Amino acid sequence: MRIATIVSDTRVSTGEMGEYHYQRFLQWAFVQRQSKAAFARNILVARTDTNSEGIDQGLEFYAARYKISIDELCELIAQLDNEKKSISQIHAALEERFGHSSE
Repeated sequence: MRIATIVSDTRVSTGEMGEYHYQRFLQWAFVQRQSKAAFARNILVARTDTNSEGIDQGLEFYAARYKISIDELCELIAQLDNEKKSISQIHAALEERFGHSSE
């Protein structure tokens, strides 16, 4: 596991959900007796842990593309996130810095 710079704000908000999925999420949170925020956090944590191998493979891909170490890539991602950059802005900044399009 690679932990880079400590980020100042680890809150994540979601985009709009369709009515069907919102209602099902609401019902699931109810059944689990958890607040919507706590339940959403727990789902994100579980999915992140479950997908660690895929995340690592993706980091390896981008580190090789930019010809930097995975640790440096993780550090840059955290730094740019601390600067309130969106994911697309982080990709654009890395492409500009290292000269390779992610397309």
